[in-house]
Amino acid sequence: MQRDDGRLLEEGTKQFSSGICACCSDADSCCLSCWCPCVQFGQNQERAFRSQHRTCCRWAMLWVTPLVVVWMLNTLLELATGRHQCKFFCHDEKQGLVEVDSSVDLSSLEVTKGCFEQCYPVFPRWVEAFEPFAWIVGCIVVAVLAGRRRALLRAQHRIRGSLEADIVGHCFCGCCSLAQEARHIAHEELVARQAEQNGVPIGSVAQPMPPVGYGVESATPTLAQPVAQPVYSLAQP
Repeated sequence: MQRDDGRLLEEGTKQFSSGICACCSDADSCCLSCWCPCVQFGQNQERAFRSQHRTCCRWAMLWVTPLVVVWMLNTLLELATGRHQCKFFCHDEKQGLVEVDSSVDLSSLEVTKGCFEQCYPVFPRWVEAFEPFAWIVGCIVVAVLAGRRRALLRAQHRIRGSLEADIVGHCFCGCCSLAQEARHIAHEELVARQAEQNGVPIGSVAQPMPPVGYGVESATPTLAQPVAQPVYSLAQP
């Protein structure tokens, strides 16, 4: 891939600082990714891409919005198409719990613990089939969003991988992927702090390349000024 200033952007040659299954190495990120993944996603984006001026809360809301839309859509369908169905039951001494309807002779029952009525909602079959499909679509949308942001993180730190693998990882193991990203961001922050404390010049520390592609504008390159070449003159004899 060629950059605007003519430099060749090499493919990723690095790896994440820890494996995707090394969740136990950092209990904080592991618990937050499992119990509240939207917050972990927001924290990762805020820490890794500070120049975009987006807070953790905004990223968390963006992560959870598709799931909220699916929940609201399913709720509206249930309210519009659902109906309540009630059944009457009695405790018979010999038969146990018996459903009482028009075909049951009440005089034949020996009621021991009384009777009660139970009501529950009933929905059309197409609504029952649509609800799990809608949740699957919502989860895929979240996985695509998180996968694209993971691809940007890899491009920033020259980590090898592919966008497809990032999306699949967030689709089937989103919590582990978020925790892995959080550990890597913390590792990069620690390396930067140690370099600053040791007085290492910024130019001598390998800086991550700005992300290119995936809908994010690349940084505007600055062309280096030409260096004046010395002029030599031959002495006259």
